[in-house]
Amino acid sequence: MDKIIKIIKENKKIILILPIILIIILLFIPVSKKDVELVDENIYIHKEKEIIKEEEYGGIKFTDISMTTINGYTTFTANATNIKNEDIKKELLHIELKDKNDNTVIRLLAYIPDGLKVGETKKITSSAKGEFKNVVAKAVTE
Repeated sequence: MDKIIKIIKENKKIILILPIILIIILLFIPVSKKDVELVDENIYIHKEKEIIKEEEYGGIKFTDISMTTINGYTTFTANATNIKNEDIKKELLHIELKDKNDNTVIRLLAYIPDGLKVGETKKITSSAKGEFKNVVAKAVTE
């Protein structure tokens, strides 16, 4: 026991610095990002970059996009902003969820009540039964 105490006293600086170096190294190791994050056994957060990327379609800019699956039901949400110089009267949009071969797995219906005035933003939501883990991209259509 005396030998251990002597070693600790002689190497006090090294023993104090080692944990700090280890923490710094761990902070810079890249963490792999999964396309689907399992929060618990019934909740998935879809993180596919082609699903959550912001994009524009027909004068509407889609931002803050997310897709989650809870208890077997998948919900797609986004903010839709009118970036045109005129009101958009269109109230219905389709969000096509596609697999890696660009095949449409499901076509969700999103509703924008009363369309969008110039510069206006509304949250759109669409849900369907299914987990859609094989979905890797989206497309917005009329």
